[in-house]
Amino acid sequence: MHKSAARKAAGGMEDFARLLAERRIPCELVLHKDYGRRAEDVAPLVGVRKDAVLKTLTFVGRSGKASLVIIPADAKVDEGKLEKILGERARLAKAPEVATLTGHKIGGVPLTAHLPALADKTCFSFQKVLLSAGVPDASVKISPQDILRARPDIAVADVAAR
Repeated sequence: MHKSAARKAAGGMEDFARLLAERRIPCELVLHKDYGRRAEDVAPLVGVRKDAVLKTLTFVGRSGKASLVIIPADAKVDEGKLEKILGERARLAKAPEVATLTGHKIGGVPLTAHLPALADKTCFSFQKVLLSAGVPDASVKISPQDILRARPDIAVADVAAR
């Protein structure tokens, strides 16, 4: 990673931590460099189910508008449902686009990425979830309801493929 990109990613983790602290949102920072990055590797070591590990995906619509989609790591986005929600067909962003649009690498996009966001309704069926803290090797263990306290603008929708 280029030095400026690394600084930007570290800044994203700091931005996320600052947001949670300002809103007095309880959370636990989980560093999992030694555990790996796959949900099935990290989940049991930090006390959450594999499907309670969330991923933040970046989609780009035909208009060029980008959006974040938060879903369980073991789920896929139903692109037909997403099209209905966004009002246009959208595709998964490529790695260079994710870095440009969010300032973060794939696997490290936090809630503080400055894009409109929606979360699949299944993300809210757990007591605790794990989501990216802004870098690929760090996550935040948090109540899913606190995700909405952190980013009240996140829309909750049925977007995962079933």
